[in-house]
Amino acid sequence: MVVRRTLPSAAITVTILASLALVLVPLLWIVLLSLKTQVQAFDRTQVLVFQPTLDNFQRLLADGTFVHYLVNSVVVAIGTVVVSLAIGAPAAYVVSRSRWRRFRDVALAYSLFVRIVPPTVFIIPYFLGARLLGVNDTWWVLIVAYANLNIPLVMWSLWSFFNDVPRELDEAARIDGAGPWQIFLRVILPVAAPGLTATAILTFIMAWNEFLLALVLTSREARTLPVAIVGFLAYEGADWGLVSSGSILVMAPIVVFTVLI
Repeated sequence: MVVRRTLPSAAITVTILASLALVLVPLLWIVLLSLKTQVQAFDRTQVLVFQPTLDNFQRLLADGTFVHYLVNSVVVAIGTVVVSLAIGAPAAYVVSRSRWRRFRDVALAYSLFVRIVPPTVFIIPYFLGARLLGVNDTWWVLIVAYANLNIPLVMWSLWSFFNDVPRELDEAARIDGAGPWQIFLRVILPVAAPGLTATAILTFIMAWNEFLLALVLTSREARTLPVAIVGFLAYEGADWGLVSSGSILVMAPIVVFTVLI
């Protein structure tokens, strides 16, 4: 009996360790590559044992261009989170508390449809609209574009969390004289804080990592980090030191944001 119970546990442990290796080994490889020179990066004798250097990070941050792109990504990602939650959370609450089943079904179907449609479908309308309004290569065009794609995700995610909040809380607050906005802000949101946090993290990550829209809608001033890193992959060869060090600096804010949230 003990052997039979031990074998499944051992199999689960091995599976977990293998899954962790699949995730952590590429990250470890990027960290090691960022600490190598261009010569060391292609030297098979210095895969794990080598003289580390911070030259790649110094070259990356030398002229301030990468820092500018970093600020762009932070502003756009945080702006997307704020706009998406400010619109999507109240919409999700309305859908959750609606007694009209047809309205609820249509709203949820819309949110699901927008997420199913590939982002490439929206590229030309976004580009033409931004050029018509004169907002190409700005933070605002990216925030609006990202929020439009993430608001349905926020609605769908928070709708399920709001459904778990008992309606009796709404009724009790209404009896005490609270209005709809007071009920939503002071009663519902604090109870659904874990769902709000998870949704904020997911929205931030999706806005932070987005590449295609940022490539089309920006040129230089509002360029974000994913687009900037691709610039290190030149036709004549890739500067893997800059690519790996830039990738680390791209991942770092996501980790910090997740921990803070």
